[in-house]
Amino acid sequence: MKYSNVVRNYTLAGIAIGTLFPFVAAYLELSQQALPFSLENFVQLQATNHLLWIIDFSPLVLALLAYFTGRQHARLKESVERSEEIIDNKTEDLRKKNRELRKEIEDRKITEKQLLIAKEDAERAKRAEELFLANMSHELRTPLNGVIGFTRLLLGTELNSVQNEYVNTIQTSANHLMAIINDILEISKIKAGEIEFEELPISPTKLVMNAVNTFKIMATQKHVAMFEEIDRKIPPYILGDQTRLNQILLNLISNAIKFTEEGSVVVRAKLLSETDDKVQLRFEVEDTGIGIKPDKIERIFEKFKQAELDTTRNFGGTGLGLAICKDMVELQGGSISVSSELGKGSVFGFELTFKKAGQIELAEPVKGAIEKKDIGTVHLLLVEDNKINVKLAENVFKKWGGNLQYKVAYNGKEALELIENNDFQIILMDLQMPIMDGFETTRYIRNQMQAPKKDVPIIALTADVMASEKARAFEAGINDYITKPFDANKLFGSITRFVAGQ
Repeated sequence: MKYSNVVRNYTLAGIAIGTLFPFVAAYLELSQQALPFSLENFVQLQATNHLLWIIDFSPLVLALLAYFTGRQHARLKESVERSEEIIDNKTEDLRKKNRELRKEIEDRKITEKQLLIAKEDAERAKRAEELFLANMSHELRTPLNGVIGFTRLLLGTELNSVQNEYVNTIQTSANHLMAIINDILEISKIKAGEIEFEELPISPTKLVMNAVNTFKIMATQKHVAMFEEIDRKIPPYILGDQTRLNQILLNLISNAIKFTEEGSVVVRAKLLSETDDKVQLRFEVEDTGIGIKPDKIERIFEKFKQAELDTTRNFGGTGLGLAICKDMVELQGGSISVSSELGKGSVFGFELTFKKAGQIELAEPVKGAIEKKDIGTVHLLLVEDNKINVKLAENVFKKWGGNLQYKVAYNGKEALELIENNDFQIILMDLQMPIMDGFETTRYIRNQMQAPKKDVPIIALTADVMASEKARAFEAGINDYITKPFDANKLFGSITRFVAGQ
């Protein structure tokens, strides 16, 4: 036992106290008998008083009691000591955990602060990217609006064969430049999650035939045969996003013709499976072009990557087309693949599932030259700072009849003065302008002017295609949003719709 000395001390104390008891008892007894305390009287008293015999055993009894009391005390001390040791250990553990917890809290605070800084940096970078793309889009699309718009106007005039060839070359080059701009902006939209897919009636047969017809002249010029193979079991109409589907097909066909110098390009549409309300279709573009090396196939769908380093120099392109196709297909729940043999050609295919549509008559989109139309009596304000775009709009207005009256403001401040002094039925508003931009001008009209001027429909006619800019425009009070280069027929439809609503 750790505290055996306690037991020993208790026992000795018991013996000592027990030893005194017989002498004290004898002294008291002798005092009562008026006898002096002496050894002789003590011995005689012990011999005659039997009660003292019991008291004589007190040293043993007290020694035993002291012994057991000492053991109990020793055990209690050991227990207390163990408890104190446990408490000390627990206290130290708690202190240690407390220190660790404080450190963890401090680390978390540092991490949270770093994350907050990183988040703010990312948001600033994202906003900077959006501003850059919006500005780039505006700066590039604004002159292209003039090039493409005047080309369409020129196509509506009498041209000889040489002039017609030149105009078509201008249009092809402008469209190619617009396709590159659109590719860059499309990647940005996909990255930002701003892509939305429509579910409108599509004729797969017409879609494939139109896509093939778009490139037949280019294929003929390269002496490449081009034709389509369409499964007759495909339903006449499906529900999907015609613009995105057409974009994917045109990209794949464009690549096939680009990399094919002789032979053929075949565009196929196959029915893979069909239920009561859905169909799974596979679209393929097969060419007899240069093909792709086996070790390059895996990277063919990566952004800004092409099979060979000299591909851009020899054939053109940004290396974004196939990456966009892959994203477009996968965002719609489909898959895209490629098989190729170097020097013999490639087959690009993608599979998508569509809902069925009933028998529907689809209106064919009007393309090419700007048509003459009668818009009726309309009093319009054009707010546009670019003189070339003003001239383009004026020439388009001439196609819409003599009853269209318009005035031009070159910035928002001029526009507000004209609105105060005139009664316009419709306002075409550019968004990026000096002095006072389209956002600020629109907000002023909606919030500061009195009816009916504050309620005049405003159509944004802008080179900004970013979703964030479009959202800002609608928040400011814009009624419709048309991007440059603008489709004259779409603008005509929007104007007549709002005027008829009045």
